[in-house]
Amino acid sequence: MFRGVWIALLCALVSACVTATETRQRYSTEELASLLGQSGYEITGQTDKALSLRKNDVPFGLLVFPNGNILAIHGVVTKDLSASDLNDWNKESVLTRAYIDDEGDPVIEADLRVESGFSAARIRKFTDTFLEQCAYFNQYVAVKSRS
Repeated sequence: MFRGVWIALLCALVSACVTATETRQRYSTEELASLLGQSGYEITGQTDKALSLRKNDVPFGLLVFPNGNILAIHGVVTKDLSASDLNDWNKESVLTRAYIDDEGDPVIEADLRVESGFSAARIRKFTDTFLEQCAYFNQYVAVKSRS
Protein backbone atom coordinates (compact mmCIF):
# COMPACT_ATOMS: atom_id res chain seq x y z
CA MET A 1 0.00 0.00 0.00
CA PHE A 2 2.83 2.42 0.86
CA ARG A 3 4.38 1.75 -2.54
CA GLY A 4 1.06 2.51 -4.26
CA VAL A 5 0.88 5.92 -2.57
CA TRP A 6 4.40 6.79 -3.78
CA ILE A 7 3.56 5.72 -7.32
CA ALA A 8 0.38 7.83 -7.28
CA LEU A 9 2.31 10.86 -5.99
CA LEU A 10 5.00 10.39 -8.63
CA CYS A 11 2.39 10.13 -11.38
CA ALA A 12 0.69 13.32 -10.15
CA LEU A 13 4.02 15.15 -10.09
CA VAL A 14 4.91 14.03 -13.62
CA SER A 15 1.43 15.01 -14.82
CA ALA A 16 1.79 18.50 -13.30
CA CYS A 17 5.20 18.96 -14.94
CA VAL A 18 3.88 17.88 -18.34
CA THR A 19 0.93 20.27 -18.06
CA ALA A 20 3.22 23.21 -17.19
CA THR A 21 5.50 22.55 -20.16
CA GLU A 22 2.93 21.22 -22.65
CA THR A 23 3.07 23.25 -25.85
CA ARG A 24 -0.30 24.31 -27.27
CA GLN A 25 -1.51 26.48 -30.12
CA ARG A 26 -4.33 28.19 -28.26
CA TYR A 27 -5.62 28.94 -24.76
CA SER A 28 -9.20 30.06 -24.11
CA THR A 29 -9.86 33.01 -21.85
CA GLU A 30 -11.28 30.55 -19.30
CA GLU A 31 -7.98 28.64 -19.30
CA LEU A 32 -5.98 31.86 -19.07
CA ALA A 33 -8.15 33.08 -16.17
CA SER A 34 -7.56 29.83 -14.29
CA LEU A 35 -3.83 29.78 -15.02
CA LEU A 36 -3.22 33.42 -14.13
CA GLY A 37 -5.61 33.36 -11.18
CA GLN A 38 -3.42 30.61 -9.68
CA SER A 39 -0.43 32.93 -10.19
CA GLY A 40 -1.91 35.73 -8.09
CA TYR A 41 -3.61 37.80 -10.80
CA GLU A 42 -7.07 39.15 -9.99
CA ILE A 43 -9.51 38.52 -12.84
CA THR A 44 -11.68 41.65 -13.10
CA GLY A 45 -13.55 40.84 -16.32
CA GLN A 46 -13.83 38.14 -18.93
CA THR A 47 -15.40 37.48 -22.31
CA ASP A 48 -14.68 34.73 -24.83
CA LYS A 49 -12.09 37.03 -26.52
CA ALA A 50 -10.68 39.17 -23.69
CA LEU A 51 -9.55 39.01 -20.11
CA SER A 52 -9.18 41.97 -17.73
CA LEU A 53 -6.64 41.50 -14.95
CA ARG A 54 -5.06 43.34 -12.07
CA LYS A 55 -1.96 42.69 -10.00
CA ASN A 56 0.01 45.06 -7.76
CA ASP A 57 -2.68 47.71 -8.48
CA VAL A 58 -1.85 47.59 -12.21
CA PRO A 59 -4.82 46.86 -14.50
CA PHE A 60 -4.27 45.42 -17.96
CA GLY A 61 -5.99 43.27 -20.53
CA LEU A 62 -5.28 40.23 -22.64
CA LEU A 63 -6.97 39.86 -26.02
CA VAL A 64 -7.05 36.35 -27.50
CA PHE A 65 -7.17 36.20 -31.29
CA PRO A 66 -8.73 33.34 -33.29
CA ASN A 67 -5.26 32.15 -34.38
CA GLY A 68 -4.20 31.85 -30.71
CA ASN A 69 -2.01 34.97 -30.53
CA ILE A 70 -2.36 37.00 -27.34
CA LEU A 71 -2.10 40.79 -27.10
CA ALA A 72 -1.41 42.35 -23.70
CA ILE A 73 -2.50 45.98 -23.33
CA HIS A 74 -2.24 48.61 -20.59
CA GLY A 75 -3.30 52.25 -20.69
CA VAL A 76 -2.80 55.26 -18.46
CA VAL A 77 -5.36 58.03 -18.20
CA THR A 78 -3.49 61.28 -18.84
CA LYS A 79 -3.40 63.81 -21.64
CA ASP A 80 0.04 65.12 -20.71
CA LEU A 81 2.19 62.91 -22.95
CA SER A 82 3.12 63.73 -26.49
CA ALA A 83 3.77 61.44 -29.43
CA SER A 84 7.42 62.45 -29.09
CA ASP A 85 7.48 61.17 -25.49
CA LEU A 86 6.07 57.84 -26.66
CA ASN A 87 8.54 57.69 -29.53
CA ASP A 88 11.31 58.03 -26.93
CA TRP A 89 9.79 55.08 -25.03
CA ASN A 90 9.67 53.02 -28.22
CA LYS A 91 13.32 53.77 -28.98
CA GLU A 92 14.35 52.24 -25.64
CA SER A 93 11.79 49.47 -25.17
CA VAL A 94 12.24 46.17 -26.99
CA LEU A 95 9.41 44.37 -25.19
CA THR A 96 6.50 46.78 -25.70
CA ARG A 97 5.33 49.46 -28.06
CA ALA A 98 3.60 52.65 -26.99
CA TYR A 99 1.07 54.87 -28.73
CA ILE A 100 -1.69 57.36 -28.00
CA ASP A 101 -5.14 55.78 -28.18
CA ASP A 102 -8.32 57.27 -29.66
CA GLU A 103 -9.11 59.04 -26.36
CA GLY A 104 -5.65 60.66 -26.30
CA ASP A 105 -4.23 58.47 -23.52
CA PRO A 106 -0.87 56.65 -23.63
CA VAL A 107 -0.99 52.86 -24.06
CA ILE A 108 1.57 50.07 -24.20
CA GLU A 109 1.04 46.65 -25.69
CA ALA A 110 2.98 43.46 -26.36
CA ASP A 111 2.34 40.34 -28.42
CA LEU A 112 2.69 36.67 -27.57
CA ARG A 113 2.75 34.97 -30.95
CA VAL A 114 1.80 31.34 -31.35
CA GLU A 115 4.00 30.27 -34.29
CA SER A 116 5.55 27.28 -32.53
CA GLY A 117 3.02 27.07 -29.72
CA PHE A 118 3.41 28.07 -26.11
CA SER A 119 3.21 26.51 -22.68
CA ALA A 120 1.54 27.61 -19.46
CA ALA A 121 4.99 28.54 -18.17
CA ARG A 122 5.59 30.78 -21.19
CA ILE A 123 2.23 32.51 -20.69
CA ARG A 124 3.08 33.16 -17.03
CA LYS A 125 6.50 34.55 -17.96
CA PHE A 126 5.01 36.76 -20.70
CA THR A 127 2.35 38.10 -18.31
CA ASP A 128 4.83 38.70 -15.48
CA THR A 129 7.21 40.49 -17.86
CA PHE A 130 4.39 42.63 -19.24
CA LEU A 131 3.36 43.55 -15.69
CA GLU A 132 6.96 44.71 -15.03
CA GLN A 133 6.85 46.79 -18.21
CA CYS A 134 3.55 48.34 -17.08
CA ALA A 135 5.20 49.47 -13.84
CA TYR A 136 8.12 51.00 -15.76
CA PHE A 137 5.70 52.66 -18.17
CA ASN A 138 3.65 54.11 -15.30
CA GLN A 139 6.85 55.61 -13.82
CA TYR A 140 7.84 56.95 -17.23
CA VAL A 141 4.43 58.56 -17.70
CA ALA A 142 4.54 60.10 -14.21
CA VAL A 143 7.97 61.65 -14.85
CA LYS A 144 7.14 62.88 -18.36
CA SER A 145 3.77 64.35 -17.38
CA ARG A 146 5.46 66.44 -14.65
CA SER A 147 8.09 67.80 -17.08
